[in-house]
Amino acid sequence: MFSNSRFLNPSAVMLAVAMLLAPALCSGAPPQQSEDVTVQMLQKELAKRDAVIINLLNRVKALEAERDGASKSVEIETAATPAKKPEAVASTTARASAPASVPASAPAGQAAGGGGLKIDALAAERALERSLVQEGARLLRPGQIEVYPGFTFSRYESDFPTTVTSGNDTFIGEVRSTLNVYDPRADIRMGLPFNSQLEIGLPSRVINSGLGTAVGGAVQSVNEQSGSGFGDLQIGLAALLAREKRWRPNAVGRLVWLTGTGSAINNGVFLGGGNSGLATQLSAYWRRDPVVFLTSGSYAHYFEGSGIRPGDNIGFSQGVALAVSPETALIFSLDQSYMKAFKRNGAELPGTDRLSSVFNFSTSTILGRGLFLRLSAGVGLTRDSPRYQFGVSLPFRFRLR
Repeated sequence: MFSNSRFLNPSAVMLAVAMLLAPALCSGAPPQQSEDVTVQMLQKELAKRDAVIINLLNRVKALEAERDGASKSVEIETAATPAKKPEAVASTTARASAPASVPASAPAGQAAGGGGLKIDALAAERALERSLVQEGARLLRPGQIEVYPGFTFSRYESDFPTTVTSGNDTFIGEVRSTLNVYDPRADIRMGLPFNSQLEIGLPSRVINSGLGTAVGGAVQSVNEQSGSGFGDLQIGLAALLAREKRWRPNAVGRLVWLTGTGSAINNGVFLGGGNSGLATQLSAYWRRDPVVFLTSGSYAHYFEGSGIRPGDNIGFSQGVALAVSPETALIFSLDQSYMKAFKRNGAELPGTDRLSSVFNFSTSTILGRGLFLRLSAGVGLTRDSPRYQFGVSLPFRFRLR
């Protein structure tokens, strides 16, 4: 088009400039004003984002304070209104204010600060924390009391060969021994100052025993007996020995007095009570949320007395606790114990030592404020262990005024 011209037409240049400036002139708004509107919209969006982050930080801080037993809640102040200058937007940060006390009259589950942040009181209890209390690895806070009614059923079975005489004939048969053991008990725990805890346990026991002979699977005779009575009242004191920090675990030591107030024999059935002694236990756990590693060791010694006295008992347990949700937890553990031979008037009774190993599984859930349900089941792994066992407990927690 311009192949025959050396210079551009001035009219054409003016027309092109007018076409480029037409949109700005028609809008009626200066370019700088349009840029300011865009910056303000960006500031509003960033302010909304900051508000969401601050709300989440408030919730995390409040839940951590509730878990650690703090009586104060943490409030994160909202950031100041963004400045009009664009460079001020990039430097906007949330500032933490000093902890504010939670009013005693505040509704349960509401954090301090007036921000309207709601905290689930049931989730704040956490089933995992309460399960650790049941395992003896964690203590109650001062002023807290937990009543712990529970029930356990254990089934023991054993077979061994014997000779059976019927008329003038003698056969090789077997003796079948069965034990159904019912253990209802009630425990009370009370949190004390100086990271300690008072523990009182009242066990009881009902035993149904059966002893029969069989030849070729056919039962020849059966002898059944039943006995019941209270076990030895137990009074213990637990104390926190170390708090978890890096590689160091949370450790709890425990000393228990076995009063010997229980029944030893009832209706010809040995119940195992009536012997005083002392028991010690050391429990520890390492937290790796949502998993907690558990381990404990125990030793029980019974004092000399008349009649039959149980041998010293050595126990060891290790397990893993898993938080499925704030309201539910699972625990898998392997519990092992070795009891030395029984003694009568200072002399050991041969063949009465016991080695027991049980794999246990338990699930715990929070039913309501202070109310907790725990179900457990176990399978024996050695001859002296129960064939199987299961238990249920309903701990209830409250606080002294």
